[in-house]
Amino acid sequence: MLYRFRRPAAGVALIVALAAGGCLLPPDPLERRHAYLRSHPEIDPISREAILSGQIWEGMDRDEVLASLGEPNTVEHADGGLERWVYAQEPNLRLTFLYFEQELLVRSSE
Repeated sequence: MLYRFRRPAAGVALIVALAAGGCLLPPDPLERRHAYLRSHPEIDPISREAILSGQIWEGMDRDEVLASLGEPNTVEHADGGLERWVYAQEPNLRLTFLYFEQELLVRSSE
């Protein structure tokens, strides 16, 4: 069974707040990425550059994805603990689907 939400779950909003050290991340993508990286100096240089350029990869945690891409348009929960984040990207509203299992990104598709 798949559960659909129009906005991310409250837990996702909390993750965003915690990712920025208790403050909401800025809406501007570059400012958001810099804010996250400032609060996480332990992130290695290669991952830092990838986040700054808005890239994602399998194994990222939710905080890193939120910093890199921002909040998803929708979050869907399926039985078995799998969670799907949907991003509708401008200008042609291309859909990107990210699949999380237990806090980590396990798959993405367009």
